[in-house]
Amino acid sequence: MAGAYMLIAQRRPALRRHPVVAGLLYGLLLWAIMYWIVRPWRWPAMWLPAAYAALPIGRIAWNIGNQLFSHCILVGLPIAFIAAGRRR
Repeated sequence: MAGAYMLIAQRRPALRRHPVVAGLLYGLLLWAIMYWIVRPWRWPAMWLPAAYAALPIGRIAWNIGNQLFSHCILVGLPIAFIAAGRRR
């Protein structure tokens, strides 16, 4: 995840100039890839619609909120700030 971002950030200076926006969007992209591609391939029973079918809407919102927080704030932003501080 970090290596891919660093390679892209070298070619797109806007990602280094705007690390907050870029990091949040990258975290959102990582979440989408993880929960809509990787998890269903690895664990088919954990595909989001199937995994959340029996849960109340409030629990679903809480779970997805936690996932998005983790990917955007704890993964995307640190990667973007490290890339922004790195000089060629």
